[in-house]
Amino acid sequence: MDHPPPRVFSYDTRIRNTPMETSRAGAKAALLDAIVQLEKVIPTMNFEEEITLQAITPHLHSFKTTIGREVR
Repeated sequence: MDHPPPRVFSYDTRIRNTPMETSRAGAKAALLDAIVQLEKVIPTMNFEEEITLQAITPHLHSFKTTIGREVR
């Protein structure tokens, strides 16, 4: 959310073997950090802003949604 639109999010782009994937304590810490980040950003978000989501299943699919639909 730090960058201007258009916003494109991929469900399949992530770093593998992170502490979130390999330990419960790491997962808990990462989720708590994500909550803190969301608490800072959500009050300033436009929930009607359109974003593009991408998923590979195994072929690339792109579809439009809104920020509100994805964070609520």
